[in-house]
Amino acid sequence: TARPWRRAGAACRARRAGGVPPAQLRVPFRINDLNGIKSVPVCTQHDDCYLTYQFDAIEDKLFNSIEANSFGQRVLNYTRDRRPPQLVEFTTFNLNNGSFRLLFDEVVNASTVQASSIVFGSWYTPPFNRFSLTG
Repeated sequence: TARPWRRAGAACRARRAGGVPPAQLRVPFRINDLNGIKSVPVCTQHDDCYLTYQFDAIEDKLFNSIEANSFGQRVLNYTRDRRPPQLVEFTTFNLNNGSFRLLFDEVVNASTVQASSIVFGSWYTPPFNRFSLTG
C-alpha cells in the first residue's frame, strides 16, 4: 500500500501519536563539504558528532523557519568512513622544482605519505626502468 505522505526528497515514517507522520529529510553532502568535514577532527565517531543550526536553516511548506539549536543534537546513527581514498590523476611531474602532484577523490592526510612506497617507472617503454623514492 502506498503511503500518502511519501514524496520526492523526503522519506516519512509514521511514529508520532495521533497518526501524524514525521518528515525525514536526507541531505547529501557536496564534495567540498564532505572533504572539509574529513579534514578537521569533527564527527570522527558517534560521541563527537553533533548538529547545530540557525533559525533560517530549514523551512516548512508554509515558510515557517525551524527554531535555532545552538546546543547541538547528537546523531542517532553513525557510519564511519571506511572507504579508502582513490587516486584520480597523477597530475604533475616537475623536475625543475622537484615535485609531483596527485589528485584524490577525497581529502587525504599529507603527513601519512610514505615516500618509500612510491615507485616511478617507464612500464610502457622498454627497458622498463623503475625508481623507488627514498623518503
